[in-house]
Amino acid sequence: MGAHCDDNRSRQSLHLCVMAHGVAGTYGDWDTWVELLAQRFPEWVLLPLRGLEKSCRFLSAGVDAIADLAACEIVEAVKAERDRLQDEGATMTLHCIGHSMGGLIIRGALPRVFLDLKDVPFELGHYISLSSPHLGIQSSWWLPSHAWKNLSWLSGLVSNQLLQLAIQDTSGPGLPYLVELSDPVGEHLPLLARFRYRTCVTVACGDPLISLPSGVISPDSCAMRHSFFDASFWRFDEHFVT
Repeated sequence: MGAHCDDNRSRQSLHLCVMAHGVAGTYGDWDTWVELLAQRFPEWVLLPLRGLEKSCRFLSAGVDAIADLAACEIVEAVKAERDRLQDEGATMTLHCIGHSMGGLIIRGALPRVFLDLKDVPFELGHYISLSSPHLGIQSSWWLPSHAWKNLSWLSGLVSNQLLQLAIQDTSGPGLPYLVELSDPVGEHLPLLARFRYRTCVTVACGDPLISLPSGVISPDSCAMRHSFFDASFWRFDEHFVT
C-alpha cells in the first residue's frame, strides 16, 4: 500500500503521511517527495493516494466528490497501519500533503475521516498545502490575463469542478463549497485546526491559476511584480495564530 521506509522501525509510534495530487495529476507526481521524505523520515509510511486520478481529470468530478474518495482511502490506510501496531497503547500520527486542488481535497475529506475512524485512536501532525486555491481562482475583470477564471460557470453543464474552485457554485442550497470549508462554525475548519502544524506554500507571483492571497489563505498578502528579466526569488511568510 504505502512506502514503508523501515520495516524494522519501532512499534511504539507510527507516522502515516498521505499525499493528494491536483487536477490532471497522478500519484506518480509524488515520487520525488517520497524519495526525499524517506531519507528525512525513514520510519514514516508514505502513501500517495492512488484512487483520485480519474476523478481529478479536468472537468471531471467536483472537489467534494473527490474528497469522499480520498477519505475512504485515508480511512483504509489508517486502519491497516493501526492493525500493524503491536502495542495497543502506541501512538499514531497522520500527516497530509496536498498539491493544488489536493490541498482542498484533504480539507474536504476530514469530516468523513474522523467519522469513520471515531473508534480508532490517532493524532494529526502536519497539514501542508502546495499552491492550493483556498480562496478560489476568481480574478478581477481588470486583469484580462486572469479574467477568464470568472467564466468558470460556463462549464457548469459538464462538471461542478471549476464552479467550486471559482466559488461560483451558488445555484443550489447552502454555501459554496470553498466557503463551507472555511466556515468557522462548520465541520471542516475545526478539524483542520486539530493539526499540530498547518503550512501553506505557494509561489509569490506568476501562477496563472492561484494567486498569492489564495495560496496562503491571506487576503491582504501581496507581492511586488517583477518582469521576465528579473531573477527568480522565493518568499517565506510566517503567520502565527494564537
